[in-house]
Amino acid sequence: MKKILYVLMICAVVLSACDQDNIQAKFDTGGIDYVAVGVTAVDEPYKLNANNNYSISFPIHRTYKDGSGTVATLAFTSSDESGLFKLESESLTFEDGSAVAYAKIMANNPSALDPDVVYAFELYVSGDNASPLYNKAKFSAQLE
Repeated sequence: MKKILYVLMICAVVLSACDQDNIQAKFDTGGIDYVAVGVTAVDEPYKLNANNNYSISFPIHRTYKDGSGTVATLAFTSSDESGLFKLESESLTFEDGSAVAYAKIMANNPSALDPDVVYAFELYVSGDNASPLYNKAKFSAQLE
């Protein structure tokens, strides 16, 4: 019994002696409110249906959430050559207090969507405030 108590006491001392401070180097943005894609790759296709108006809302993040007026410049490509999909807007403005805004990709003609086809997309964030690491997202969608 004494051996068990000694082992428990030693474990308690060892565990309490661990440095529990999470010290990290902070990223210095130099005052730039960077914008970035929320996720760089999505494995499962988004489901297009009447509930989401045959569209995808893709998250775009920014560094600071205080203040308004930060603009994300967006570009978009699709595997569909016929122009079946479009980007609702090529610029996205963040609201005060919000660190996330959503780029919207919409089907021009939902009745032309083929349920057997998985449509592939690439969404780019560009401009002076684009994140150098997280500026491109790859994802897909399919008619549900």
